[in-house]
Amino acid sequence: MIPVACARTLAGRDLAAALRETRATTLHHLSLWQSLGLPGSILPELRAFNPPAWEAGHIAWFQEYWLNRNPERLAGVAARPDAARGPAWLENADALYNSSQVAHGTRWHLPLPDDDILRAYLVETLSASLALLERQAEGDAALYFHRLALFHEDMHNEAAIYMANHAAALLGLTLEGFAPAGVTSDMAGGDCEPPASPQTLVLSGGSVVLGWPAAGFAFDNECPPQMVTVADSRIDATLTTVQDFLAFMAADGYHTARWWTAAGWAWRQAEQRELPAFHRWRAGTLERCWFGQWRALRASDPVLHASAHEADAYCAWAGRRLPSEGEWMLAVRTQNRFRWGDAWEWTRDAFAPFPGFVAHPYEDYSQPWFHTHRLLKGASPATHARLRDPRYRNFYPAGRTDIFCSFRTVQG
Repeated sequence: MIPVACARTLAGRDLAAALRETRATTLHHLSLWQSLGLPGSILPELRAFNPPAWEAGHIAWFQEYWLNRNPERLAGVAARPDAARGPAWLENADALYNSSQVAHGTRWHLPLPDDDILRAYLVETLSASLALLERQAEGDAALYFHRLALFHEDMHNEAAIYMANHAAALLGLTLEGFAPAGVTSDMAGGDCEPPASPQTLVLSGGSVVLGWPAAGFAFDNECPPQMVTVADSRIDATLTTVQDFLAFMAADGYHTARWWTAAGWAWRQAEQRELPAFHRWRAGTLERCWFGQWRALRASDPVLHASAHEADAYCAWAGRRLPSEGEWMLAVRTQNRFRWGDAWEWTRDAFAPFPGFVAHPYEDYSQPWFHTHRLLKGASPATHARLRDPRYRNFYPAGRTDIFCSFRTVQG
């Protein structure tokens, strides 16, 4: 495994190995879906996801469009996004898989190629990318699109895991073949020893850098890096527990409008939610669905699948709040007992650009989602090690619950 610290500077054989490894994961996921039937038709339309066959084709298309077919690929972030490109390996690929032009709702009804052609598309696009890598110069600009294709595929492979967990709960399937390896039992539910009791850490105010200040690949929303000042506060060392959230529920928190923001209460009314997603009561025990298997939870397990709206309501009830990005980053930098990486963590911040933001050639990565999505920090069990960096800025709509998301609280 490539050390995490080197992930953004992958080059040469290491970058080639990473591209092969993530493509193998894509093909493995596709095989799992294909073992259940045609990937595009076995599932109902899940509004937050793409059909598996479309997802796999889009991964191949993205790599081909931004790398193999891109005449300005060596220019890195200076490349023109609309530079003229030659034909795709797969006829009609642009019309099928360009996520900027193909509306989400139509992706479930497209005439997608059969399994053999789809697999060949994935194999051929990777082969062409590796051939380019062998003969081109190195450097951050020259390798920008190779690294972009790599991280893009890693993200889609994480999304495939969320979709499998969602589909398993919705359809009553057992899809544990998608479960991330090495997940701790306190995420999935289980009987091993619980973690230490949550503690509150004193966060002395100070300055911290947000974004990506180092060499190597950077996502556009990480640029330019910003120095921010953070005030004194107290921050939880670990994620909010099931026991803590059950206290909010027992206090009728789901039915008390004053704890909820206006947007949160509208979401609560629309969802008619009484529990975090993928949870149920059975014989007096709270259970969580984990790829089709219902597992009893301990009081000390972290709450999971809570939306940002639920997190905000809990904080209002508890007299606390969610951390800002600056507070979360300062805790990572200064607190040895600050545990992160068990789940994506909602912050109180809207996903927004830093001053001086300039969109990179793939303009749809960040720019369309500013101020409509909420910023998350950390990583989940489904996140590839390459993306497990505290500087990374993730973002989702505040109502999303299918991701492995949680939260911690702050006082002050």
